[in-house]
Amino acid sequence: NGVYNHALGRWHRPRRYVRYSGAPEDFLVCLALGIVAVSSALTPPAADRVLLGLLAFAGGYALCRKRLAAIGSGIGGLVPTRLRARLPTVRVVETETDGTTVDIRFGR
Repeated sequence: NGVYNHALGRWHRPRRYVRYSGAPEDFLVCLALGIVAVSSALTPPAADRVLLGLLAFAGGYALCRKRLAAIGSGIGGLVPTRLRARLPTVRVVETETDGTTVDIRFGR
């Protein structure tokens, strides 16, 4: 088990109890803490509804996380060309020693 780094083209061993964002154990931790919070008498009903919505979102994310790149590229083709020219360009560079660098450029 591990996490595949597409930028570096290799696997990394897990260093935490939760292997990656959206892993099944990530959702189980979210679910356990959410159930405790919702079942507590200290949270108002409005907060309980928000928490249940967040739990539903977390479950959906855990189910489709591995397909997000394909979903994003499919949706990206639906953006009109005029609007696409105004959207920022994002470049992500990951290295084993220096961490992650995100370069966001507005305008072309």
